[in-house]
Amino acid sequence: MNTRRSAALLAVLLSAGTLCLLCSACRETAAAEPPTEITTEVDGATMRLVPAGEFTMGSGERFNETPAHKVYVDAFYLDTHEVTHLQWKRFIDANPDWRKDQADPALHDGKYLAHWDGNLYEEALDNHPIYNVSWHAAAAYAKWAGKRLPTEAEWERAARGPEGFRYSYGNEYEETKANTGYKVGGTKPVGSYPPNAYGLFDLTGNVLEWCADWFADDYYAKSPERNPRGPETGPSHVIRGGSWGYMADRCTTTFRFSITLPIGDGACVDRLGFRCAMDVPPAE
Repeated sequence: MNTRRSAALLAVLLSAGTLCLLCSACRETAAAEPPTEITTEVDGATMRLVPAGEFTMGSGERFNETPAHKVYVDAFYLDTHEVTHLQWKRFIDANPDWRKDQADPALHDGKYLAHWDGNLYEEALDNHPIYNVSWHAAAAYAKWAGKRLPTEAEWERAARGPEGFRYSYGNEYEETKANTGYKVGGTKPVGSYPPNAYGLFDLTGNVLEWCADWFADDYYAKSPERNPRGPETGPSHVIRGGSWGYMADRCTTTFRFSITLPIGDGACVDRLGFRCAMDVPPAE
């Protein structure tokens, strides 16, 4: 190939963004980058990569959302959807100890899977988010799936998106962009509304979501700047995300609370579900 033709080919490759085909260093860099989307083997869930970065956590509006502060979070994967009824059925089929009639009464408030008929549910709910599950049950599912519950900081970073939105879809409340405000009167199939910029669905509304952190009203005043994981202990764990039965002020990406004792983590509420997170595997 003559010099002129070689130069022309290189220009085409550059314009097409395919220079890494010629450069081993570029290939190695690309290979080290984690995929944007993965599917986990055990529960078949799709997860999206939330990149590492800094964001403003909290709002300064409510007493337990102050002060608003900068937090850096390492990259992690998060389920694109809340865990569904169909996925929960696979879990209890593989883990009989979590079937409705066998679950340890010490790990729930007596309303565990209250809307199920024994260990069955209405087929129409296949792709609706699971609810009436305690924090203990959610954590058990995550462990079975080879994952974990997201930290509160991870959850908020994912929900805010790269733009730092007040709601997962923007800064202004819009009734048509999430299942909130009693419009439907119950859950909708996961993914019924558009995803945010990270490719994640229903982080505003549908069901509330359990997180991994213990809850404390004053935690933000002493939270570390990097990968905060909540207090060392507490009465119950953090809940995030708003639900189909919550209005605008309780559906923000910063809204946080817990269920107080004596129910606490055993609470099985018809507006409360969860999704799972996972660390990014080390580069080979």
